[in-house]
Amino acid sequence: MKKLGLLGMLLAMGLFVGCESQAEQNRDAVEEAAGANAAAAQHAVGAATADDVEDEREDAQEAIEDANDANE
Repeated sequence: MKKLGLLGMLLAMGLFVGCESQAEQNRDAVEEAAGANAAAAQHAVGAATADDVEDEREDAQEAIEDANDANE
C-alpha cells in the first residue's frame, strides 16, 4: 500500500511539472503573439502616417501648380 501511495505521489508530481511546463510554453506563445501584434500595429500606424504625408505632399504640389497657373 505504501508503494502505491509513493507511486501516486510521484505520478502527481510528474503531472504537475508537465502542466507547469505547458503553462510556461503557453505564456511564451502569448507574449510572442502580443509582440507580433504590437509590431503589426506600429507598422500600420507608420503606413498610415506615410500615406498622410504623401497626401499632404500631393495637396501642396497641386496648390503650387494652381498658384503658377494663376500667375501666368
